[in-house]
Amino acid sequence: MTGFAKEFSYLSTKELVEYFAVFDGYDNLKILREKETLLENIEENILKKYHFLKELFIFSDDKNLQKDIEKFLHRLSIGSRKSYSVYKNDISFYRGKTIYKILFQKNILEKEFSREVDDFRFYKRKKRVYRGYQIEDKMRFTKGFYRFWFMFIYPYYKELEENNYKIIINNIKENLDYFISLKFEYLSNKLLRQKRLDIIEDGSYWDKYVELDVLAKQKDGTLYVGECKWKNHKINGNILNKLKKKSAKVGFDVDYFVLFSKSGFSNELLKSKDKNLLLYDIDDFKEVFC
Repeated sequence: MTGFAKEFSYLSTKELVEYFAVFDGYDNLKILREKETLLENIEENILKKYHFLKELFIFSDDKNLQKDIEKFLHRLSIGSRKSYSVYKNDISFYRGKTIYKILFQKNILEKEFSREVDDFRFYKRKKRVYRGYQIEDKMRFTKGFYRFWFMFIYPYYKELEENNYKIIINNIKENLDYFISLKFEYLSNKLLRQKRLDIIEDGSYWDKYVELDVLAKQKDGTLYVGECKWKNHKINGNILNKLKKKSAKVGFDVDYFVLFSKSGFSNELLKSKDKNLLLYDIDDFKEVFC
């Protein structure tokens, strides 16, 4: 990441996060143009180079298997990323296992292990809504560019073959913040590890009840729970209250609540005297790229 920051020393921290989310894993960063916006660089160096770049994402000579791999990766790029969420009528569990193996070997995907504790008492409850529930790991793309390709490029192969970019650019504009938010979550976990020493466990957390962007533990047992917002408005107290409710629902004994924001925080939060609240805005993320 240090090398990435050096390559784009002319960018603001916000822009650096955006470029990292899209172009991490892109083969030739030096061709990106300083005087053009992120969207202009996407059009020039991804959309217009589609015919060359698509060769990077050929994983099998078997055309049917290649099609299944592409569908598989597209579902992961837009979905919950849970292991079983990609299986549909057209991709069997057995087929999926074959695809996973190929993508792990080619370093396209890596596994994000569930940290949920298997509580056998849960299965004795009467509510049918949770019957058949399984603890699931998640998959994540090893590079941001790989996910960008299968979220924004793969669905528009026909338009790209015809050099018709308008619909693709509009889709990117509408969904770019959603796309970046997952990488912002990753960077937030990294920032907390740099800010707080002796963190031995971090990452997101999900179980049958809730999902948390950040759950980190220090060597002495100090527990951090966090929420990350890549939004164009400030985080207010409602977000903190929701985070506290989610933590209580799972039963975590939280020492610090941590909020990470692209656009800053409300006066209510900035003036808070809560010693157990940590706030990190976009300027703090400079450290992550140093």
